Amino acid sequence: MPRWIRAATGVVGASLLPLLFVFGSVVPRSEAKLGVPSPDAYGYTVPMWLEAQRALANGHGLLWSEYQNAGQRLLELPSSGLLYPPAWLILIWDLPTVFEWWVAFHLALAGGAAWWLARSIGQSRPAACVTAVAVQVASPALFLSLWGIKILATFSLMPLALFACERLLQRPGPRTCFALAGALTLQCLAGFPQVLAFTCELVGLRMLWEVATNPGFRTARSLGWAASAPGLFLLLSAVQIVPALSIFQESVRSIPLSAELIDKGSAEVAFDELRRVIGARGWQGGIFGLVCVLAGMSLAVPAFRRVTAFYALGASLFLLLVADSPVRDLYQALPVVGSLRGSTRFAWVASFCLCVLSGFAADALTGPGSRARLVRVLAGALLGALGFQVIANPGWSWLDGGGVAAVLALGAVAARVSSGSVATAVVLIVGIGLTAEEGVRTAQLRFMPNLEDLYTAREPFEAVQRRQSNQHRIVIFPTRRSIGGDLGVMEKSPSLYEIRSISDYEHLTTLPYATVYSYLTSNAMLEDAGDWIESLGEGPANVPLLNLLAGRFVLTGHGIIDTFKKMTPVGSTRSTYRLFENPNAVPRAHFAPRGEVVEEGAALMARLASPFHDPQQTVLLSAMPADGWLGDGPVNRGRRAYVGIRSSLGERVILSVDTPVPGFVVLTDQFDRGWSVTVDGEPAELLRANYAFRAVRVPAGQSRVAFTYHPRALVLGAVISGGALVACGLWALGARQRRRAINSRRRGSFAP
Repeated sequence: MPRWIRAATGVVGASLLPLLFVFGSVVPRSEAKLGVPSPDAYGYTVPMWLEAQRALANGHGLLWSEYQNAGQRLLELPSSGLLYPPAWLILIWDLPTVFEWWVAFHLALAGGAAWWLARSIGQSRPAACVTAVAVQVASPALFLSLWGIKILATFSLMPLALFACERLLQRPGPRTCFALAGALTLQCLAGFPQVLAFTCELVGLRMLWEVATNPGFRTARSLGWAASAPGLFLLLSAVQIVPALSIFQESVRSIPLSAELIDKGSAEVAFDELRRVIGARGWQGGIFGLVCVLAGMSLAVPAFRRVTAFYALGASLFLLLVADSPVRDLYQALPVVGSLRGSTRFAWVASFCLCVLSGFAADALTGPGSRARLVRVLAGALLGALGFQVIANPGWSWLDGGGVAAVLALGAVAARVSSGSVATAVVLIVGIGLTAEEGVRTAQLRFMPNLEDLYTAREPFEAVQRRQSNQHRIVIFPTRRSIGGDLGVMEKSPSLYEIRSISDYEHLTTLPYATVYSYLTSNAMLEDAGDWIESLGEGPANVPLLNLLAGRFVLTGHGIIDTFKKMTPVGSTRSTYRLFENPNAVPRAHFAPRGEVVEEGAALMARLASPFHDPQQTVLLSAMPADGWLGDGPVNRGRRAYVGIRSSLGERVILSVDTPVPGFVVLTDQFDRGWSVTVDGEPAELLRANYAFRAVRVPAGQSRVAFTYHPRALVLGAVISGGALVACGLWALGARQRRRAINSRRRGSFAP
């Protein structure tokens, strides 16, 4: 059979199961509204992508979102995933359709890449099919397909990266180096950096394992190409990494997360939760008893002991990172990756490693029979069963044990018939599918066929639309995000209605703005990144800061609190959510005749939060202006200053100003180094004002102020990535021409 036919057969085979899962199970369940939409997928990704669709249609707003967090970057956020090529489907399809085909494609990609990975480490074709199906249905892939599609995309590229790594170890050279760097680059663009970090760790450990156990790999050429792959990856993915580093350095995540928030409790609680999820065949862990038993049996294949030992150790290592252990302490000491949330996510990597090992069980059952081999197979099965008992709660039941024993018995019988390897693989695949069936059948989550759940609170938002102007913002504080919660009122809801908001569920907001927002809800300084996350969903506790942030409207589901007593109720009082209008809100763009330099910190926040501070008289600056000018003294109150917003189009905000005296125009949008400002067409100094916002000096009289956003980090990253991609293309073209020249000379040497 030609090679291309075998490859096409593998692709079709890997696609059948995902297509059946999505269009035969998930879509009908979703149309029948069995389950609830994921708060991460529909509370974060969908509103962000809808905003990106609108920005592309309008010709502005893709680089800078003016609707969330008093303005923030959009395209450059790593979590947006908008630079990932499959995400470009939002240009031609509606989002529900994108979601369905996205899941089918990435599950197929995970299975196909796992098949090639299994083949590269020595599994037979039938055994590789077992591995592919295990990765698709016994890993967290099914759970991630409905929980977070960007996480699914990143996870589905993990087997592709490991396959490229194996090829690089087997055939060090430019092609395999490019392949590994390309796989990691796609994973970087997919939008969930934590799984990328896991993959890089696994790839790095695999390379170190090869160096330690394979003397033949310790040549300068092999080590050189292995070391070149990470460098090439950094160059190719610079379009994402350079802006991400710029954002991270200035974000709230540049300060540590508390240990409690990393684990959502103690390490012991995290491990207990993992054991409960695995024991209930929950998708989060993705580790099932049969997979553990099959992984244990893989150690009975002595020909591949070096590779199987690595994946067994990898699974053990990442499981150790879940619970409190010295390994865990060392990991948390690492910069950046050590403070990522959700310790139970280490089980995703452990599950993947066990799924890769499970395919070897088919080869173990169909190998040449001998007493020693039988003993090894049984010992491995018992080891895997013991491992499942340790990591699952309540562990083995008689029903589970009987089912696994039946599958192994049928597999052993099938191994002795003609085409035994195929029959054994079929038995094991069916067993894995039946084991995972309960998790599929009892799935809590579903797709949202027409996004109707995002618009269940139209009345208050449409009331704001009728009353708002460019000078106003809304603050909403719904109940905390949870599975089954109301998606009609959430942090990103304002962007759906093109209403500017002062909040967002964004973990990479700037540290100064997170400090201001946390103070707004708690009257206390930000101590760690967890304070920002915990402040979301809390009501405003400081009225002066609410006024400063242009919080003209307040939407709440928490009932009447003291903060609202002086505000005007808007709309029906019988609605689930109450809307209030705040007449004392300071306009988003306003004039202050004087400036005062106050060092950033508690003193500055206390001044801003004080009811005695008037932001329309004095702007508090974080640093002295270059010319040292802070105002001319007393203000003539005879004629009031006018500041109007002529246009606000994402990356460009234009103000009309008419003031009786020189002073400062303050725009309560987030300060970012990518912004520049002109006054009457002349460049001016952009100042950080009121802790987290922008200001510029203006003369007396009429003037025109224009703020413009230039994504310097994105442009620099794009230039680096583009240069690396062009260099790789030129090298590939030159290599092809060299091969043609060599083949031509060879044909000429054999001519009569």
